[in-house]
Amino acid sequence: ERSRGLGDVYKRQLSLSLGLGAGANSIILIILGHFRLLKLGAILPLQLGLALATLLLLLLEKMRSPEIYISKPKFTTLLLISPLLLGSLIHAIFFPELYWDSLAYGVTWAKLIYLNEGIPFIAGGPSLGLELSSNFPSAFQVLGAYFYNFTGENPHVLRLLALIFALAFLSISYRWSSELLGLRERKIFLLFLCLIPVVLLYSRYSIWYSYVLFQFTLAMRFLHYFLRSGKLRELLLAFGFGSFAALASYLGLIFLPLSFFLIFLSRGRIEVKPLLLATFVFLVLISPWYLRNFLLLGNPIWPFGGGKYIDPLIAQKNEDHFREVATYLGFSYETPA
Repeated sequence: ERSRGLGDVYKRQLSLSLGLGAGANSIILIILGHFRLLKLGAILPLQLGLALATLLLLLLEKMRSPEIYISKPKFTTLLLISPLLLGSLIHAIFFPELYWDSLAYGVTWAKLIYLNEGIPFIAGGPSLGLELSSNFPSAFQVLGAYFYNFTGENPHVLRLLALIFALAFLSISYRWSSELLGLRERKIFLLFLCLIPVVLLYSRYSIWYSYVLFQFTLAMRFLHYFLRSGKLRELLLAFGFGSFAALASYLGLIFLPLSFFLIFLSRGRIEVKPLLLATFVFLVLISPWYLRNFLLLGNPIWPFGGGKYIDPLIAQKNEDHFREVATYLGFSYETPA
């Protein structure tokens, strides 16, 4: 066991502030977008309040100077590399059949949100890609529209944001590996990380991908802290960051069953009250977007799999894409004659 120095505490707080700041901004901007309030007069006071709250948290942390002790549970390595493995496998198998529109239509969707000063309702039309993008969780695109405004309508801002979150993911992964692994294990992990350049490479064409990975990794990191200490605060932070990932991609919903499984694997039991509270926080935080899809389109998770106001041609095109994916994976949705 060892205690971390004050410099390490600042590094942790920097990652924590970045993750919470981006996640809180995403949720609030989605809510403002629903009410057509993505305007400078509404956003600036909000941003100032978030900045002051972050500064207050940093000052309180400096005054407390906590000592955090490190231990190594058996499934440490699994926790550490699971976000990277998950992201690598998804993109290796499904790209570009499912995420071909991520860059071009994601940027277009962010521009539409900015020009509309809110989130427009799109459920059908001539372009398959834009309709799909508009009903995916849009936390990253709304965040991009926000920065699009402050950078003088620069169309490259989303690519820059993707790179920032990619570097943040690499930073938090390296920091976590230094806490959990010995020197030799860390070298192996870093070699593994570099041999699969999934983050920097995919951030070029899948703009929300690095954001999801960063938030998911922070969620897993705090889940590990909870499994080590049993503190409710760590569990709530884990589920909070997991919800931020779910607001940027449906893949983030995987965190909920995965966390239950890992808690049971670690402790041999499920602690009902803390998990109920954490799950409630998770559901409340993701509600702005999933309630939107449920109320407007009749399907909270995948509107094009069966929702209201979906153009039949768009639904058919979406089904055709899944048939193409099935072919790549070596199985088919067709029923044998």
